[in-house]
Amino acid sequence: MLALLSVPFFSTQTLAAECATGSAPAAGCTIDVDNITYTQTGDISPASGTSGIAFTSGADSNTLNLTGGISTTGNLASGILLNQSDNNTINVTGNISTAGTGSDGLLFESSLNNTTTITGNIDTTNDEASGLHFKNINVPGVPFPISGGGGYRPPPKHITTITGNISTTGAGASGLYLENNNINIPGYNPNVPFPISGVLPPINHFTTITGNISTTGAGATGLLFMQSTYNTTTITGNISTTGSSASGLLFGDRTDELSASNNTTTITGNISTTGSSAYGLHFNNAYANTTTITGNISTLGTGSDGLLFNITEFNTTTITGNISTIGNGSNGLLFLQSTSNTTTITGNITTSGTGGSSEPIRFTNSDSNTITLSGAARSLGGDQAILLDTNSRFNTFIFKQGASFIGGLENNGGTTNKLIFDMGKASSYNLDTDGTTWTLEDTSKPIVSGSAKSMGVADIDNQAHILYRRMDPVNDVLSERQRLYTEGQRPTGYYMDSYYGHDKRDEDQSEISGNAGGVTVGYVLENTETPMEVLVNFEVSQDNYGAGLAKQTTESNSLLAGLFLPAIAEDVMGGNLSAKVLVGMSDNDAKRTVLNNNLGTSTASEKVSGDYTSSYISAGAEWLTEFLKVERVTHELSVGADLVQAYNEDYTAGEYKVDSRDMTQIQSRVLYGMTYKNLAKTVDVNTRFGVSNQYMVAGDKQDYKINETSVSYTGDDNSFYYTAALGAKYYLADNTNLYVDTKYGQSSDDIQNLTVDFGFISRF
Repeated sequence: MLALLSVPFFSTQTLAAECATGSAPAAGCTIDVDNITYTQTGDISPASGTSGIAFTSGADSNTLNLTGGISTTGNLASGILLNQSDNNTINVTGNISTAGTGSDGLLFESSLNNTTTITGNIDTTNDEASGLHFKNINVPGVPFPISGGGGYRPPPKHITTITGNISTTGAGASGLYLENNNINIPGYNPNVPFPISGVLPPINHFTTITGNISTTGAGATGLLFMQSTYNTTTITGNISTTGSSASGLLFGDRTDELSASNNTTTITGNISTTGSSAYGLHFNNAYANTTTITGNISTLGTGSDGLLFNITEFNTTTITGNISTIGNGSNGLLFLQSTSNTTTITGNITTSGTGGSSEPIRFTNSDSNTITLSGAARSLGGDQAILLDTNSRFNTFIFKQGASFIGGLENNGGTTNKLIFDMGKASSYNLDTDGTTWTLEDTSKPIVSGSAKSMGVADIDNQAHILYRRMDPVNDVLSERQRLYTEGQRPTGYYMDSYYGHDKRDEDQSEISGNAGGVTVGYVLENTETPMEVLVNFEVSQDNYGAGLAKQTTESNSLLAGLFLPAIAEDVMGGNLSAKVLVGMSDNDAKRTVLNNNLGTSTASEKVSGDYTSSYISAGAEWLTEFLKVERVTHELSVGADLVQAYNEDYTAGEYKVDSRDMTQIQSRVLYGMTYKNLAKTVDVNTRFGVSNQYMVAGDKQDYKINETSVSYTGDDNSFYYTAALGAKYYLADNTNLYVDTKYGQSSDDIQNLTVDFGFISRF
């Protein structure tokens, strides 16, 4: 128990004269009446051992408005003191400072339902002098009507708002100290989380602090919740401590088994400690607390864990920020005899200590906890990134995209402990478990047991789309060529088309994006009874999957060549029928970032790559008709289908061997278009709306090996694409025109695509 319990109680303190409205009495004053409003201006500096303003027993429902500072000296001389005083409203604009032992900035003892607003700093400079102290506030449950039955709901105890910094320099002087504040409900155990039949969750202290909290004494915790329940605390500012055994935030007590339960705490700011045994966040015999921290946690001292859970249950903790420890025997996250806690960390955990246990995550005799990690776990001075002893079982670790490891994943608790990799389809990893065995699960793809091994499969999943995307811009060019013949033209000479497209898909953390650009050059064969054109297409593309250390890329150079018959048959059901045959090949470079926890202390991943070639053949036909020709506007409808056969050769990248793959795909499309031609024959404008489908008839499954273990993954096999396009054609001369088209597409697989197409047609 803190030394504060050994100092004399309120009854021994010196009291000043009665308060009054007007100039603030420099000697301080006392309020011992009810329902009075006091408005005071000026600073208060009472005699040694006297509180600045004291509300005595039974002083209820008063309002105090003070514009000025409060400064006290001597022992047990709080800045503002309330003892058994209820329903008061206090507004102070000014700083509060104390210099004596046990002299809190604000002390609320056995007092209920007070509302306090402080705009200014709170400073204390002696032992056991906390900045803000709530003590011995125990309220009996009040009957409260509940639909379907009776129950208890006590009124809120305190609403406190502080805009300013809190600093303490003495031993045992916490920034915010909640001591023995509980709800008394017959038959209700505050250490059991709700719901409880017939009992409503109680409402306790509401404390909001906008400012920094700093302490420098031994045992001077930034925030201390000791045997206190159902408090709601919001801090916007940093918390720093420099003394030994001075944690940033402590639920419970440093030595005794006094519980703190069902508290909700939100901190937006960093937590830092520099003393020995000074934890960033410490749960000691604490139950069902909900804590959210947006900021970094750092400790420098020996035996100073970032997060320590000791004899705890049902706590929910969310940290968005990094955790780092420097001292020997300082873990990032340590569980001791703790059960059923849920912890989520979005950030890195780094430990640098070399003596004792200095693991990023360590479990001792702790069961059924769930840890979700979206950052690195780096053991720079020890051996293990995660270490579980033989008495820790049924724990679950969920690794999100962004997780990586330096140090082993050692589990001595057997297969009841589980690793779940939820990093997305692009993640690859080869993680050493130091000869121990986990239950392994990957939410997106196959995983190989023993050590934890998996290969990114986002490129496999995207292969069907890549085949569609490879043929789509060539199909667009040939459709435009077919329109010329449908209009009765018989073009000659050369044409050239250039295009650039970007597509993006955010699905299952795959974060797929791709860029493809190419050029098509065609020539009309002369003196053929049936119109024929030859064409050559060259394309460069890059596809990106995942992000950071869960990333894949595939770079390709591809060449297609073919024969196009734009009018193989005319007047077929009122339309023109075309046909084509294309053949080609591509050179591909597949690169993967692989998580590896055995590369030393400087890196957590390695890159592997493999080259392979692909070959293609595509054959198909398209039917096009014009209808509703009105003056300068022509409407068009086309229906097309292609059979695409592709082959990827096998390749090896690191421990991964990807087998060859044959794919057969049917690509079909329906397109409606409208063209406007102006009378001057200078510019034509067109719009196009289409629905396309790619369906993988065969070859959707890819076989591969991970360290000689055979696995397979079945990729996407069917997608619809909905497109809208706008284009313009500009006539330079009778035999030459330029054109530009833009097309936007949205697929049923959440792929968004934008393509810009430009080129020229000329007879030369």
